[in-house]
Amino acid sequence: MSASIIVQATPVKANLEGLLDEIQQMDLTPLDQKATVEVLCQQYEARARIIKEKLMRLEKYVGTLEKINDKWLEHIQLAPMSQKKKEEEKYEQMANDDRGILKLINIGTDTIITLSMYKDDTELALKRLAQIKEPSLTECRPVVNLTQLSSPTFSGDPKTWREFWSSFEASVHSQNIPDI
Repeated sequence: MSASIIVQATPVKANLEGLLDEIQQMDLTPLDQKATVEVLCQQYEARARIIKEKLMRLEKYVGTLEKINDKWLEHIQLAPMSQKKKEEEKYEQMANDDRGILKLINIGTDTIITLSMYKDDTELALKRLAQIKEPSLTECRPVVNLTQLSSPTFSGDPKTWREFWSSFEASVHSQNIPDI
């Protein structure tokens, strides 16, 4: 039975080791803050997708190795006394080497925690960028409500100029009209 468990564990271990190597090669350094908000958003979104994909695969492999480990321990418990020592030695050999199941489970779990923190940081950065992006749109296009005024038309007669000017000044010049 332990031979089939080893056969089951070997490809999962190899996949997890490969994934851990991929994760170590990932560039998770802070992004260039001099880039535009749109470029930063795109970069953070791409980073978030990559981190999410790596996290999902990592959780799958670590979970599978944990199940295999539990299955093996259960097998050892149920093994007859004559085979128990032999099964324990096989388990110890497989579990405790440099890239054994237990070590990979621990490294994988630590990596899940680290990647989850990077994922949270990336999502927070995206939220902040969205907040920065939002006000800039409203600043560019402020809502201006202009009142409709009926002002007299100047006919060109110098005698009516004062009346026209005082009416114009009251309705236009003295009003607080924002720039558009």
